[in-house]
Amino acid sequence: MHRKLFALILGFLVVLPLSAQNSETGYASWYNRGFNGLATASGEAYDHEGLTAAHPTLPFGSMIRVTRVDDGRSVLVRVNDRMKSGPGHVIDLSGAAARAIGMMDSGVARVRLDQQAGQAVATVTPASETIAPQRGSYTLQLGVFSNRPAAEAEAGKHEAAWIQTISSANGTMYRVYYSGFDNEEAARSAQRRLSSHGFDSFLRTLQ
Repeated sequence: MHRKLFALILGFLVVLPLSAQNSETGYASWYNRGFNGLATASGEAYDHEGLTAAHPTLPFGSMIRVTRVDDGRSVLVRVNDRMKSGPGHVIDLSGAAARAIGMMDSGVARVRLDQQAGQAVATVTPASETIAPQRGSYTLQLGVFSNRPAAEAEAGKHEAAWIQTISSANGTMYRVYYSGFDNEEAARSAQRRLSSHGFDSFLRTLQ
């Protein structure tokens, strides 16, 4: 009985730190300035002077404290892109973030990543409501929301997103769409691209 109880307690001691772990250590690299303005996996344009980063798995919008292991310099960044994980490679930093911890010249640095719970901030500009694109017969619906802030948060992930307000006797709904397309083939191609970046959508025709 005592042996079983000891094993159970030992199991909690071993498993609990792992399940509660929000840190990882490895190497950071940074984006070349040539990527400035290109679309990230979240749909947001890469800003070389913004404090952002790419991570293999953390949700977009996650805030991470990146700390150099050798000298303790750190910077807080927001995840808005994806990267291929490699041996020891844990994060790609924007130019501004790399500059903040002094790794521009070396190109890489050994860092510790600490996820900051409850510190996500919306640094992307929420998309203002617009009318449907003037061209195209198709669009991709990204979601339907009952409140405006939630719709804006979703639309803010994509430069080409727009919001349609629908009012009825049952209340107001907000549909978030992605761009407009001349033909179904172009829309399906964009849908596959969104899906590869983790965004679900479905095809709709524009009236």
